[in-house]
Amino acid sequence: MKATAPTTELRRIVGVAARAAGKGIARPVLGGAHLHLDDDGNLTATGTDIDLTMSARTTVDGGDPGAVVIPAARLAAVLGKIKADEIALATEDDEAIITAGRTTVRLRCLPLEEWPRIAEPDGEPADLDAEVWDRIARVAIAASADVNRPTIQAVQFHDGQAAGTDSYRLHWTPIPDGLDALVPGRAITEARRLGDTVTMATGTNHATFTAEGGIVTTRLVDGSFPKWGALVPTTVASVTVDRDELLEAMGIAEVIHDDDAKAPIRLNITPDQVEVTKTGASVGQAATTIDATTDEVDTGGLVIGYNPTFLAQAVGVVAPDGGPVTIGFVDATKPSRLAGAGIETLVMPVRVT
Repeated sequence: MKATAPTTELRRIVGVAARAAGKGIARPVLGGAHLHLDDDGNLTATGTDIDLTMSARTTVDGGDPGAVVIPAARLAAVLGKIKADEIALATEDDEAIITAGRTTVRLRCLPLEEWPRIAEPDGEPADLDAEVWDRIARVAIAASADVNRPTIQAVQFHDGQAAGTDSYRLHWTPIPDGLDALVPGRAITEARRLGDTVTMATGTNHATFTAEGGIVTTRLVDGSFPKWGALVPTTVASVTVDRDELLEAMGIAEVIHDDDAKAPIRLNITPDQVEVTKTGASVGQAATTIDATTDEVDTGGLVIGYNPTFLAQAVGVVAPDGGPVTIGFVDATKPSRLAGAGIETLVMPVRVT
């Protein structure tokens, strides 16, 4: 294979592939980026860890078609250091030769014949516009990072809703009918980086997201997603505050903590105002009062504690561009419900004393 490409484009497509490349411990070839130049001058870089595959493509003039597998992380590092406008890439025996100006780098290739067969997109495609795709990506924020619980590492597409949870919070939003799958949250997050709109296709075992910046194919999760509908409470009271004022107050309070930065932040809700506080026994206390519109809040008020990270993320999810945020609640122990910008979230309170 031989090709010459703009450095920025080669860096872009290899960067996409490298994000999906495996560690290459059990199967060294999975630590590689597969570069393929076809007869039409399309240069495609692909990386995979078997569960997740990512590829991106650019067009080059001329060259000799072919394919090669190069260690992804090392190739990306080399490309990141080169300042020349163009890079020539060629193969010779078991080496890839990278030439830019007066720089030549030779990298040992990985066995091309060991590169796995990548699943082809199947299923009926559905176009997700920018607004829907953005909401789905915000749902994926709630997906669990616990590798021992794969079903909640996924976002559920079912019955016209996309939902994600890590057992401490829940995000959900309406989506087009006909999408039914458990899609790993990581795949959605990576696909979101590749474009503001996407075409999604789900098959028996895989889902594929095709965006302007590349393609993400992921193995679907096999299992049962929690029956989350029963968890959504019918709230009896609510408070509405300005997002920026709330986040500012929370930011001030976050400075005050002992050894545990995740210690609860408290909202002391009374008619027409909310006091945001946090106390550190060995540090001190911060308190900020902000204006609020309340509904069905007793004059005696209510104190609710939250994990500060989860509350801040929930506020950002329902009000990504600022404006009012409404928090609905039953009491200080049951899930609080936030809504806005076409998406809803549940955040579990933290018991405070």
